[in-house]
Amino acid sequence: MRTKAPQFRLGPGKWIGLLLLALCAYLVALLVQLPAGWAWRWLAPQVGLPPGMSVTQVGGTIWQGAARIRLDNIPTRLTWSFQMRSLLHGQLPVNWTLESAQSRLQGDVLVLGQKHVVVNVRGKLYMPEFSRLVQAQGGANLAGSVTIRNLSLGWEGQGWSVANGEANWPGGLVTWPMGQTMQQATMPPMQALLRRQGQVLTVSVSRTGDHQAAAQLNLSPDGVVELLIYRHLLDLAGQSWPASVGPGAIVFRMRQKVLPAFG
Repeated sequence: MRTKAPQFRLGPGKWIGLLLLALCAYLVALLVQLPAGWAWRWLAPQVGLPPGMSVTQVGGTIWQGAARIRLDNIPTRLTWSFQMRSLLHGQLPVNWTLESAQSRLQGDVLVLGQKHVVVNVRGKLYMPEFSRLVQAQGGANLAGSVTIRNLSLGWEGQGWSVANGEANWPGGLVTWPMGQTMQQATMPPMQALLRRQGQVLTVSVSRTGDHQAAAQLNLSPDGVVELLIYRHLLDLAGQSWPASVGPGAIVFRMRQKVLPAFG
């Protein structure tokens, strides 16, 4: 006696489930392969780039790609790569690299929660490469490279969660504008330390290995930057100043609002 082989049949509910599953798989594949250039064309009108910055080319995907960026006519290349496996641990890190002809910065951006982001940076900046930009801002031009070590900035909720880092310069020739002329001096090796005091970010500049501050930069939650120049910096630059003023005395102070209020 013959027995009929069981027939496999799908009801309407199972067909709909399979169609939805296929649609989800297609959407995930589309998202994974979403071209970064297409995403940037959609985002560009909504992103306000700083003056002097322009994006000239974008390639790859939104998860791993590259872009060519001009910073005040300095051509640079930015690459990025999302580490998707870390999503299992509740994190979304993005490794990135920004390089020009003679400078290179690299690090990562860690998204640790809905309102918690940490940025880590390290690398070298060849200062003569940015001389035009610095001169346009009335700053001092340095010879050689500045090395950035373990710079970390974290923002959580309404304030800074972490701010620390170190930058070193091996010393050399420094030039700066003074009225209608340019002044210059040969400086010793210098270091800059980033720290957080409450919600104020401070950058203290001193001679390497010296605890006496030569200059300090403070960024307050209201977006105001305060620059302090101490007599000690003039001594290091070989500039004359009345002997009655001690090395810790402030000889120049400037306050200027450069960012919207935060925190």
